Amino acid sequence: MSWQINIFAIIHFLSAALVLGTIIFSFQHLNIRGARYFIFLTLSVEVWALFTGFEYAVVEPAWKIFFGKLEYLGISVIGATWLMFALNYSHRDQWLTPRNIVLLMAIPVVALLAAFSNDMHRLLWPTIIPSSDLPGANLAYGRGPIFLMIVSFNYLTLLVGTIIIIDNALRSRDLYRWQMVGLIASAIIPWIGNVIYLSGLSPVPALDLTPIGFSLSALIIAFSIFYFGLFDLAPVAREQLIENLIDGMLVLDANNRVADINPKARELMKIGTQRVVGRPLTDFADAMELIGRFNGVESAQVEVQLQQGPVSAIELRISPLVDERGNLAGRLFLARDISERKKVEKMREDLTHSMIHDLRNPLAIVALSLELLKTQLISKLDKEQLLTFENAEQSTQHIVDLVKSILDINRLENGQMPIKRARVLLQKIVTDALRTQVLVARRKRILLQENIASNLLPIMIDEDLMRRVLQNLLDNAVKFSVEGGVVKIRASYNPAGQEVIVSVSDTGVGMDSQAQKHVFEKFFTGNVKESGSGLGLAFCRLAVQAHGGRIWVEETGETGTTISLSIPI
Repeated sequence: MSWQINIFAIIHFLSAALVLGTIIFSFQHLNIRGARYFIFLTLSVEVWALFTGFEYAVVEPAWKIFFGKLEYLGISVIGATWLMFALNYSHRDQWLTPRNIVLLMAIPVVALLAAFSNDMHRLLWPTIIPSSDLPGANLAYGRGPIFLMIVSFNYLTLLVGTIIIIDNALRSRDLYRWQMVGLIASAIIPWIGNVIYLSGLSPVPALDLTPIGFSLSALIIAFSIFYFGLFDLAPVAREQLIENLIDGMLVLDANNRVADINPKARELMKIGTQRVVGRPLTDFADAMELIGRFNGVESAQVEVQLQQGPVSAIELRISPLVDERGNLAGRLFLARDISERKKVEKMREDLTHSMIHDLRNPLAIVALSLELLKTQLISKLDKEQLLTFENAEQSTQHIVDLVKSILDINRLENGQMPIKRARVLLQKIVTDALRTQVLVARRKRILLQENIASNLLPIMIDEDLMRRVLQNLLDNAVKFSVEGGVVKIRASYNPAGQEVIVSVSDTGVGMDSQAQKHVFEKFFTGNVKESGSGLGLAFCRLAVQAHGGRIWVEETGETGTTISLSIPI
């Protein structure tokens, strides 16, 4: 085997070296969508370019033919691999079934077999002749039916794949559109060279310009990878980012680089119209002020207070973005301006706080005056008058309790109520809470039952707060139970969660699924015949959460409702 040095061999070897570099780089990013199919595509390009270089570098025609056959290891599959890459990268994986892939590879396999057995049938190359009498001259290959078949197949698959990529590019934005342009250019350029070769317009006889086109393609693809971040910044969340949403939407890739952003996020983060996609988040000071503290946080929902500017408060939601293998590909940030809402809430809280403080003293005086009057006149009052006094006292006490609940809810929400923990037997609190319901339960002929596990040890809780929680739950249970029903309170130790579970059940009409979603919200009174202020269960929720526990509607139906809460040990 004799070798010759010429410009065509050098160009093809350089092309093969560039493509090999992209293959090595792609192997380092196998978790990104499209990377595996891109490797199949570039391997076919690598084989074609490498063996074409060898064909031009050897002198003997027999060895040229041998390397020409090896070229078909890449030529025969390049169209199929391009189409598979386009389908995968454009999120059309439903077409890439094993059956479809086998059918797609049928013609390339036939062409490959025909290349290595051409001496027997001449269906691929009917004739192979040197383009000149010079030693090492290029060979001119005749075009048989199998040659025309594989050319037609490659053109068709390349065309379909390119249309898919173009369609995806037109629906993309910013960086991704330029990625697509690079991919489209890398597909079109080699086939321009191929058309010139097949039409006989090549400036050098029998010179196949297709691999030279692929050398340019390798440069374009390399630029797309290293500059535009073709695989580092795959469009994993474009469909989720709608340009005209009122919420700011930002996507960061796994390396905290901006993968996508919508106009509202630009406004909230004071980024303006400068190029953002592909740059690290640390390049933007205002964005760092808003979300820089959440580095590494994959999921959260928080309110962020800003130091200055017209936007003073942001509700921020963080969600992980994962690829088809379940690996973290990036994070989605949703930012909503809640400045006006927080101002209104602050005004409402200030007004409520002021009204409550103004009401407490007059109510205390009314309650004390009623008690004094009753004490002084009790001997002179008949039964009906005494009942009127008792109703007035109960109504006054109800207003006092309501005012206290509003104040306590406000303090719990703002973290201003200290939790005075001490070791307390739950049995003692349950007994105290049940005692407050005895008279009301007796009037409705309701049976009060308790079932407290005997192995419960004292737990660290705020005795007063937890007693009021149980009183509220029992009060609701008695209120909503039918006459002659049963109210049960149960408590047991849950070793799995290291917690005590307390449940209160009634025999009322139950509540529907919609009511269950809102029953622990302030001022929600539900769809029942009797209703209160809508503050009791809201207070229970906040008090239980202040203890690190949780509260929920465990079950409900025509025979009643069960509400449970947990107290961590």
